[in-house]
Amino acid sequence: MGSSRRMGSQLWGPMPNLFVDCDDTLILFCFQPGEACPHGGVHPYGAADEESYPQVPNERLIAGMRQFREDNPDAVIVIWSGGGAWYAMSVIKRLNIHDLQAQAWDKFGHSFDFVTEGDIVVDDQAPLQRALTSQQFKPMEWPPEETR
Repeated sequence: MGSSRRMGSQLWGPMPNLFVDCDDTLILFCFQPGEACPHGGVHPYGAADEESYPQVPNERLIAGMRQFREDNPDAVIVIWSGGGAWYAMSVIKRLNIHDLQAQAWDKFGHSFDFVTEGDIVVDDQAPLQRALTSQQFKPMEWPPEETR
């Protein structure tokens, strides 16, 4: 068996793991209600009014996550949010992506310690300052064109 790494009490194999943010990454926000929103807008913090701020799933990212799961059946997929694990789970339910078998996490302090070299982070913010990985992507950059 190859090298392994520890995450808390769980043993992970050498495959990359995937960490995906919720707002402005997995869910995109539009400024103009009723208009197509190909890249999303900035999350109106604290606004849950879908009529004023239409929310659209990042279908490109979701398709990439499905392909990642197919290619890496034993990898861990984490959906995380500064809004907490409860909010991350509500996004998993709302987008009906249970089949990805993703874990819902808080995106706070020690969460970043679980990201290790080789893992993939997709986030509109810059958690690289707090998480050690060479593979960080903005919401519309992953998966890279050459891998789709």
